[in-house]
Amino acid sequence: YGIAFYFMLLTETNMVHYLLDRGLFDKHAFVNGKFSCDAGNSRHKNYIVNKEFETNRYFVKQALGTTTEKIHSLQREGLFYELAAADKSLEPLLKYLPVLLQHDQANAILVLEYLADYTSMYDLLLHQKKLHAAVAAQLADALFLLHSVAAESIDKMTEAGLISISKP
Repeated sequence: YGIAFYFMLLTETNMVHYLLDRGLFDKHAFVNGKFSCDAGNSRHKNYIVNKEFETNRYFVKQALGTTTEKIHSLQREGLFYELAAADKSLEPLLKYLPVLLQHDQANAILVLEYLADYTSMYDLLLHQKKLHAAVAAQLADALFLLHSVAAESIDKMTEAGLISISKP
C-alpha cells in the first residue's frame, strides 16, 4: 500500500491562476494578452511560461503522477536548489542552476526562473546529433564542481535525504 497524495494538478489553463495566487504573475499582463504556457513531459510534467515575452518567464515542474517516488524526486530537487542557494560551499554551482522562485511541497511543484538562452541536453542531442566540445567542457566543469563540494555540504545533503552515500 502506497501513500496517497492529493494535490492540485497544473494544466496550461489553470497555470495563470496558480501563479497569480502566489504573487508570481501580473494580472494586467494577463489581461493584455501577455501569457503563454507550453507543456511537456519528461520525468515530471514541465511547463514553460511566457517563453516569448520579456517578463514573468518561468519553468514550472510538477511531479508527473502521484507516486511516492515521483513526488520525493521533485522534493529532493527542490531541497537541493534551496541548499545550493544557502550553503557557501555550493556557491560555485549556482552559475549552472536556475533560481528557485517557489518550492510548493504541498502540490509537488517547483517554480524556477526560465533560462531562455539554454537548452536541455536531450534537445541539444536530438537536434544536433553530437555534443560540441564547448558544451562538453561546461558539462565537465559542472560535474567536477558538484563532485568536489566540501565534505560538510555532502553531510548536509545526506542528512536532508538528497543523496545517499553508497558504492555504485
